[in-house]
Amino acid sequence: MFATHKATTASRFISANELAYLCVSPRVGPKETAQLITPFHSEGKKQHDAVGARFHALVIDHDHDDLTREQISEKYKGLRYIAFTTSSHQQEVPPANRWKVVIPYGYSIDYKQHEALAIGVAMSLGTDAAQARKQQGFYAPNKLTVNRPGF
Repeated sequence: MFATHKATTASRFISANELAYLCVSPRVGPKETAQLITPFHSEGKKQHDAVGARFHALVIDHDHDDLTREQISEKYKGLRYIAFTTSSHQQEVPPANRWKVVIPYGYSIDYKQHEALAIGVAMSLGTDAAQARKQQGFYAPNKLTVNRPGF
């Protein structure tokens, strides 16, 4: 986890359980100051860092399909996953629900295995292919204001 998307060095490493906790208790503040998470274990977040890292999760970005919580649940039925949205991803005009789905791997894999899985899943589900890039991180659960819904 990086303190913000501008940070160049990881501040700490988190587990899937810690990510799930962040979904229950999201940070409140502007998106630009939200923490950034990478699905791989490395001090850095650039492409060369990802190539030498071990990956621990598949991240799927439902940025364009406007699925409800129930539809996400049905789509990933039978899998161990974490799904979350943020208040900045719940748009009012046009209405849209955007989700990050994180599927922890049973064991760590290298970037080639991860990239093949990520690209294949993005293609088969029609999700945002940008998330399949090996160095791609994602924002931690975040709400713009305390009373804004989002999870």
